[in-house]
Amino acid sequence: MVRIITDSTSSIPQDIRAELGIEAASLIINRDGEELVESETDLDAFYKDIYEMADNIPTSSQPPLGKVREVVESIAKTGASLDDCIQAANTSLHSTRFVFAPESLLFLQKGGRIGKAAALIGNMISLTPVLTVNDGEASTFSKCRTQKKALAKMLQVLGEDTAPSGLKNLVVHYIGSKAPAMQWAEEKVAPLIGFMPRVVPASPVIGVHVGPAMGIAYECNAPIPNKFHGSDPEIIVC
Repeated sequence: MVRIITDSTSSIPQDIRAELGIEAASLIINRDGEELVESETDLDAFYKDIYEMADNIPTSSQPPLGKVREVVESIAKTGASLDDCIQAANTSLHSTRFVFAPESLLFLQKGGRIGKAAALIGNMISLTPVLTVNDGEASTFSKCRTQKKALAKMLQVLGEDTAPSGLKNLVVHYIGSKAPAMQWAEEKVAPLIGFMPRVVPASPVIGVHVGPAMGIAYECNAPIPNKFHGSDPEIIVC
């Protein structure tokens, strides 16, 4: 049996972790001199003040090394072989995608992810990037005029990815207020996929660098064609 170790930035709900035997080490959020254990923090309460964090973005620190070692040693005795783990990781890597769209470019600029001039121009013309993660780094998947079009683009990509083999699972993530994410999930996502997905807050370790945003993470029944061979980001103007 392949066992999984992750950290709290994965945002996997406790009931799923318990069901699948997933171990998660919690990162620490540092805000205004206060240390918050992410897994013990009410994320909706934390995000209520997110707009006030732009000028003083919280930092984060890794889990204590001793705690990580305890987790690794405890499940290494019951896990599968290294080859089994590598195969499972590669299968997951090629059959999943995570895309999200920020409300504005403010937090990305404040955190140094984009330049001040780029953020100013982007906000002036309501440019919203669709972001994803490649090799552990945030990258631009597409660029759209307005967040509404960016959200529509994500659902278009979802449809293209799932057309060959179907959808296995999906979750809606949000940073900031839960209400818009719930509305989007109910009105746009659920009719497309045929069920109401979970709506889960994203990790503050990620969220405070992106700002208010919504996104989807999903797994297909088979590898996504050309996932790592896409063209340059397109700009949707209409």
